[in-house]
Amino acid sequence: MNIMILDDEPIIANTVFLKLQEQNEEGDSFSIAFSARDARKQMEKTRFDIFLCDIVMPMENGIDFARWVLERYPDRKIIFLTAHADFEYMKQAISIRSFDYILQPADTEEIKSAVERAKSQILIERKNRELLQTGAFFHNREEELLGQGALRYLEGYSSDHDCLFRLLRNRSEDFSENDCFHICLVSPVHMGESQGSEKTEFRIDIIRNIIDEMATCLKGHYIVLEAGAESHDIYILASFSEDHIPDMALLREQYDEMRLMFQKLMDIDVALYVGNFCPVSRLPEAFSALKKAAADNVGGISRLFFSQDRDSNFSEYSLDLQSRSWKKMLDNNHVLRFRNSLLRYVEQIGESGSLNQSAMMKIHQAVSAMLFNYMSASGIRLSDVFDKKLTYYDFLYSYRKVDTFRDIVYRLTERVMNHSEGNDETTIQNIISYIRDHIDQDLTVSDIADGIGMNQDYLGRMFKKRTGQGLKHYITAEKMKAAKILLRDTELSITDVALQVGYQNYSNFSRVFRQETGITPSEFRSSLLLSE
Repeated sequence: MNIMILDDEPIIANTVFLKLQEQNEEGDSFSIAFSARDARKQMEKTRFDIFLCDIVMPMENGIDFARWVLERYPDRKIIFLTAHADFEYMKQAISIRSFDYILQPADTEEIKSAVERAKSQILIERKNRELLQTGAFFHNREEELLGQGALRYLEGYSSDHDCLFRLLRNRSEDFSENDCFHICLVSPVHMGESQGSEKTEFRIDIIRNIIDEMATCLKGHYIVLEAGAESHDIYILASFSEDHIPDMALLREQYDEMRLMFQKLMDIDVALYVGNFCPVSRLPEAFSALKKAAADNVGGISRLFFSQDRDSNFSEYSLDLQSRSWKKMLDNNHVLRFRNSLLRYVEQIGESGSLNQSAMMKIHQAVSAMLFNYMSASGIRLSDVFDKKLTYYDFLYSYRKVDTFRDIVYRLTERVMNHSEGNDETTIQNIISYIRDHIDQDLTVSDIADGIGMNQDYLGRMFKKRTGQGLKHYITAEKMKAAKILLRDTELSITDVALQVGYQNYSNFSRVFRQETGITPSEFRSSLLLSE
């Protein structure tokens, strides 16, 4: 396959090129482009299957270039390689359906793995297209293919609702295109242990039997659509003639009974997201609203969610007050109190019924900013706490479910606390060494913080907590200790001694020396001579 590496930095582009060339398989060809314009010129002559693309580039960024490619060539695969761990970039990359998003610097195996997965996906899609061209394949899997086509219409990727109508006609001869439509999303929030090995086909059969019971009562035409191999979500699509549109109260009763049957017959707790009645042209809009409602159920609650019931009472003012409190906790190095307070707050908001995905995203953003500022001030790098078991990507999207967020926050703060405690003793030794190495300079806390790469405020707090004395006083004490040694063991003038310990002004040196020892430098040297 033909693979393009697009990056405006020649060093980075060539490095990725060499990494892939080292493990190159027969049949793969690699090219480099240093701008979107350069990439388009190469595309005029060569068909590229996979693009390894930077995001931040002059003239035209990688997101816009990728959008341009996918609009014209939907089967191409875009893998973003970027050093920018920016949430907004990540959202845009997901929205245009990029294949992967890799943070630089990345090792060869990670990049190679992404390319191999993209190649596999391309081969699968090509095979599917070949199969679709054969009448036998369509005949044997007509229901599944029509379902996929119906889902594409509901998701807004196609304006053709023919697959949807054909499915409904297969179910009922008296189906009419002028019927009123209704859609419901059935999403498992907890699956019992027995579901792990149960075949999907059997599960779908049970679901259809449950729905057939409801159809008999409500007098509608129903079809069941599976969301996809990676999801257990099921969509129930119903159509009703004008004379048989059910009362909403009856619909609530039937769906709630269905929810209980899922639990009883299949050991699955489900959430049912129920849309309003609408014409076929409004189905994509209703479908999108249900997806949003499902995303907002961050607490994984098993109940009915109707479109008109989706108001949220989440208060950003409340979050702002909490954020101030959390910041004070972190400023005082109370990470455990911060974590406990945060998780209690999320639990309370959930119990109030105000916790949706938008609220969770705001909480996540506030917490991310505070935690990362704390880590930066404490000299803790992202690579110190994130690894293959706890990835930055996991943390970035943990707002989608409360249970996931709770677990990620717990694990992340544990690592932050462990790393902080392990680092303090080393940092103390680094501070002492820095002071002694620069004793001849007019040292400040800011100088030391810059010298060892840490936040000045945190450095001062940590030093006092660990040693019992302020850092400024310690600097002075070390200087006076060095001055005593010079006054005792050398014949340097007192002015020169002052310069050797970082005091340009003799009077300042003499004043500080007297404050620390109770006598002047001259008196100290005289006392040494008398003692001899």
